[in-house]
Amino acid sequence: MQKISIKIDVSKLDKNRLVKNFYTKRDGTQVNELNAELELVEKKEARIITEGVKQDGTEWVLKETHFVAEKRGKDEEANYVGTGSQFFDKDSTTSDFDEIKAIREQHNSQINNDEGEISASDIPF
Repeated sequence: MQKISIKIDVSKLDKNRLVKNFYTKRDGTQVNELNAELELVEKKEARIITEGVKQDGTEWVLKETHFVAEKRGKDEEANYVGTGSQFFDKDSTTSDFDEIKAIREQHNSQINNDEGEISASDIPF
């Protein structure tokens, strides 16, 4: 699995939604945190940002694969605050992004096609 680089525009964060946490560590040190709850959501289709060539001659491509939004309630409008991107080898026939999407689609189709009910004997415990 590849790492995802995240870029967040902190000026877009809703300051009223920041959560303050105060606690004491075991060694007695006081810790004050200011946290923002964010969600990293996979895009339906990746967008190419830039391409290049490594020193060893292999080509690479940087794709924007995710977006970052503040965690909101079900009926609230999303506040988009950033993007997530990944590097891929250009010469590979499929990327990890495409493979993961294919696995998810296959899994979702299996769930949707499975109309049978779960019986008590199907539960392993």
